[in-house]
Amino acid sequence: MVEFIRNDLSLSYKILRFVNSASVGLPKRVESIEQAACLVGINRIRTWASLIVMAIGKDQPTEMLVIALVRAKMCECLGNQLGTEPPEKYFTMGLLSVLEALYESPMEDIVKNLPLPDDILEALILGKGTMGTVLRCVKAYENGEWLQLKPLQLTPGTIRDFYVEAIDWAHHFSPIIDEPA
Repeated sequence: MVEFIRNDLSLSYKILRFVNSASVGLPKRVESIEQAACLVGINRIRTWASLIVMAIGKDQPTEMLVIALVRAKMCECLGNQLGTEPPEKYFTMGLLSVLEALYESPMEDIVKNLPLPDDILEALILGKGTMGTVLRCVKAYENGEWLQLKPLQLTPGTIRDFYVEAIDWAHHFSPIIDEPA
C-alpha cells in the first residue's frame, strides 16, 4: 500500500498534506509516506487513500465526501466510547456507508468483492451487530430521529459532542480532497 501511494504523486501529496495538517495534530512534520504510516498507522493511511481515490474517481459533490467523513469520524468516536471493536473498524464502516449513494447500487453488490471483515460487511449490508447499531444511530442522528438513538445508551449531549467533533474534523479534511495536485 505504501509503495502504491508513494508512486502516485497526487495521492502522496494529498496524504502528506493531510497528515501534516493541524487536525491530525502530530508533534513533528511528516516528510514521507513511510513516516506517515509509522506515525498514524497503515490502516488510517489506507482509509485516507481510499477516500481520496473515491473523490478522484467519481464526479460527486464534495458534500458526499464530507458526509462520508462525518459518518466515519462519528462512528469511530462512538465505537471508541462503547469500547468494543477497534475504533478504526468503525471509521472504515462509516466511511464506506456512503458507497450506495456514491455508486447508485445496492450495498451488497458494491462490497461483495471487497476484502472486509465479516462484522463490517454485516453492519453495512444487514445493519447487524454493535457496528450496525452504531451506523443506524449515526444515520438517525443525521436525520433528526432522536428516539432511534436509545440503543447507544449515551446522553444526548455526548452524541451531539461527537457529531460536532466529526463535523469539525471532516471540514479540516475536505479542502485537501478538492485541492488539485
